Amino acid sequence: MRWRRYLVLAVVVAGTLLGLAALARASARALADERAERIGGLLADQLASFADHARYLATLGGDGGDPSDSDSLAARVSTYLTNFRGLARFEVYDGAGERTLHVERFGDMVATLPAARLPGKVAPAPPRTGVAIGSVTIDVGRLERRPDRRRVVSYVARRRAGGVIDLTVYAEPFLAPLREQGARLLEPGASAPPDASVAGDSRWPVAVGVDTRPGPRLLLLALGVLVLALAAVVISERQLRAQERAALDRRLAAMEKLQSLGLLAAGVAHEINNPLEGIANWLKLGKIDKASEGFERIRAIVSDLLRFARPEEESGTADVAASCRRALELARFAKGFRPTDVDTSLPDGLHVCTSARTLEQVVLNVLLNAGAVSERVVLTAHADAARARIEIADSGPGIAPADLARVFDPFFSRSGGTGLGLSVSYGLVRAAGGDLRARNDEGGGARFIVELPLA
Repeated sequence: MRWRRYLVLAVVVAGTLLGLAALARASARALADERAERIGGLLADQLASFADHARYLATLGGDGGDPSDSDSLAARVSTYLTNFRGLARFEVYDGAGERTLHVERFGDMVATLPAARLPGKVAPAPPRTGVAIGSVTIDVGRLERRPDRRRVVSYVARRRAGGVIDLTVYAEPFLAPLREQGARLLEPGASAPPDASVAGDSRWPVAVGVDTRPGPRLLLLALGVLVLALAAVVISERQLRAQERAALDRRLAAMEKLQSLGLLAAGVAHEINNPLEGIANWLKLGKIDKASEGFERIRAIVSDLLRFARPEEESGTADVAASCRRALELARFAKGFRPTDVDTSLPDGLHVCTSARTLEQVVLNVLLNAGAVSERVVLTAHADAARARIEIADSGPGIAPADLARVFDPFFSRSGGTGLGLSVSYGLVRAAGGDLRARNDEGGGARFIVELPLA
């Protein structure tokens, strides 16, 4: 059932492609997890450096109450802000929560604003560990920044001189590299999309998108799998057809053997009947030794028939002379075999690469065709450097020119036979690596030539 093979192929290909897609999806997820973890680590290092900035600013001079100290602190912070362009704002609160200093960047300029221009603000709660990291917020008070870039990261640090500082850093300088690497910072309350990989601590989670679309390599791999699957089906289909053809050839050979045995049956009965009559007569006369000769003759006839009827051997070597002589003995049993004597020239020691029974069947089929149309048949054999050549010539009317190209076709016959004898013989010889052909002799009659490789 050919459609079943194609159905199995479709299932295998579909399963393979699904497996490849799942593998690609898992690989994309693993790569995204690795990238998210790496980017989250870089972000954590950056935020840790910002915390170090806050600690450093908390160690700058002044106790937060003396204006001169504030001026000195403002001068130092201004210098710091000038060199640290990521810093947005710096505020100092005393122990009572009053803001004593406000330094802010405007573009490329750094300014210290007087308290009169600053809205009142309660001091942030001092951290227990010295530095607290807040969340990303929108700096609504800044005007020179685009609205989508007004986010800041807030830090609070305790001062040794009393009070606290509130430090903000622009978020844009360190969030831009995240976007360049295909990641984004998840702000508080935001949830990651289902097709994203998340890494980082609970305060600063980073989301990296997972691209599960099939890439060019996956598509090429899928195409390669499909081509290999189709090639496998084509090859298996050809192998199956070759096996079916070989099985058909074997069945045809067996059928032709049965046909040949049917032709031999009448002659075999006559051949066995003659020794039986002789045995009966010798037994009446008490000549036991003479009767034994008759039994040996019957045994030889039956042995030849059984050897011919056995299944073909897959391989082996055959003695050309011995196989031709056995085929000739069997041919003489056949009804309609006209020659009373066959001229032979069969050298000893000539062996070919095929089984003995195969060679017997080929020679027998050709002899039966020749003996049905001619009173005289000549059977010869000789060898050249690489092949043995067996020739069977008759003195009959020959083969019509129009039939020479069809003489080995299955079921082609001009004598009313099955038309399988020569076709089967041709297949057997070709399977053994040889050749079988026919031609008409100039003096009349047909000649069949069997060539087989020497053993």
